[in-house]
Amino acid sequence: MPPPDIPTRTSSKRSFKTNDELDFQLFKIQRDLKKIQSDLKPKTSFDSEYWAQAMQMASLGGTKSQLELHKAANNYVAAGQGSEEDFMNTQYARPIQEQVKVWETRQKIYQSRAIELRAGSKNPERRTRHVFMQLFTSSPLGLNIKEAIAGRRESKLQSNFKSEIIRRYDLTSSHPRDYLWSIFSQRYEDADNFTASHIVAWKHGQEMMTAIFGPDAKEDLFSASNGLLLPTKIEKQFDNGLLAIVPAIKDATSKAEVTLWLNQEPREYKMKVFDDGRQTLDSIAFEDYTSGSVVYVTFRDLHDRKLRFRNNFRPRARYLYFHYCCQVLRNAWSKGANAKSVATMEDQKGVFAWGTVGKYMAEDQMRAFVEELGHEFEPLMANADPALNTEADRHVLVDAVAQQIALSAKKSMRGEFDEEEEEEDDDDDDDEDDDK
Repeated sequence: MPPPDIPTRTSSKRSFKTNDELDFQLFKIQRDLKKIQSDLKPKTSFDSEYWAQAMQMASLGGTKSQLELHKAANNYVAAGQGSEEDFMNTQYARPIQEQVKVWETRQKIYQSRAIELRAGSKNPERRTRHVFMQLFTSSPLGLNIKEAIAGRRESKLQSNFKSEIIRRYDLTSSHPRDYLWSIFSQRYEDADNFTASHIVAWKHGQEMMTAIFGPDAKEDLFSASNGLLLPTKIEKQFDNGLLAIVPAIKDATSKAEVTLWLNQEPREYKMKVFDDGRQTLDSIAFEDYTSGSVVYVTFRDLHDRKLRFRNNFRPRARYLYFHYCCQVLRNAWSKGANAKSVATMEDQKGVFAWGTVGKYMAEDQMRAFVEELGHEFEPLMANADPALNTEADRHVLVDAVAQQIALSAKKSMRGEFDEEEEEEDDDDDDDEDDDK
């Protein structure tokens, strides 16, 4: 039997002109998505037919996002803000465009899984490596089947997570007591201005986290090693592709500098800014008073700015590297992953900011990630760990990176919510969205 073909997706950009037509098509697609999602129940065996059906769902999801993009462009033009082409280059279009790319990535992954299962149906070792497919299928960030493993985050769990971060990083101030230390501005700020942020999104679930990082990560989902206390303005940009945290070394390709950094205790980090031309780059991130007078620090100014921790505790490097991979993929999507775009990103502050610093991801998972990006990103394989064997499907890392991008894109499309409102909104959306 030949491998299943990816379903052909109809062009949504030109087939339907008015918002009424778009709304009608969106209604039909949402209905079809619900039907497929209800059929994709967890199974003891994930055969190629199962993943062919998942491919169909991804195709519909991509069409849905394209229709939403076209509708948003219609509204932009109708408001007299510019042309459709102008809209496609705005911050409002970006999260919807990312959703389109997420669905395209899922579709390719599902096709690969269907083909691999056909080829390896009699291979016990290959079947073992697919043990974590069920984790992805039931994850709220995956196919979002109702029997979700990650579940709903309890407010007490999040509160404990924040408290542990504050304690482990020693962020409290003796006077005034309601102020906390900012590793960015290097001063104490009002505690209400901070958000306890997961580096690897909590919605992946602990099982998925273990599948990516190995058994020594089995209790890290809500640990301080997977968290940072971020000023709210910075947290938003840390989440949406503008910022990453990288080793504080001048030349990531220098063996001497890399060796020195790896042997440091504690290791030091700095900010990396992905310069994608968005207006946010020149908005104010915080006010700096270290010189004795106020200096307004923009997000662009954060590039290469060293972080100042209060003690020796640090987040785990592999989780920061995962977050960095998320930013690399979304920036590659926005520019087009080819030799020219990589050269552009390298000129715009250096895309390979981790260089040869450390081994963080299973080699086969990292290979699948580089395949998604393109061969121009081969230098990222320097951070692959051939000794790390999680027995997970090779696509797990690509899955997780794409889903974390989808989550932040969804948040940008909804607007800002506080943590409790956001979680309730997620629950409400479970019946109609399948990419959380």
